[in-house]
Amino acid sequence: MLAASDELSLRWLCDDAAAAGFRVVTFHEPDLGGALTAAALEPAAARLVSRFPLALSRGEGVKI
Repeated sequence: MLAASDELSLRWLCDDAAAAGFRVVTFHEPDLGGALTAAALEPAAARLVSRFPLALSRGEGVKI
């Protein structure tokens, strides 16, 4: 699991993946007004996510 810094970054990732022909499944949170909160990409899209830090790791990533 990786972490995007914000919803816009996640949206750009999804758009880039779809434009490159990769399968993308998006998840929207009803309790947050339908905000995009997660996405699943096929393994072949690994190069697109290489810049994202691991989620919930020490250092960069999502703060809890």
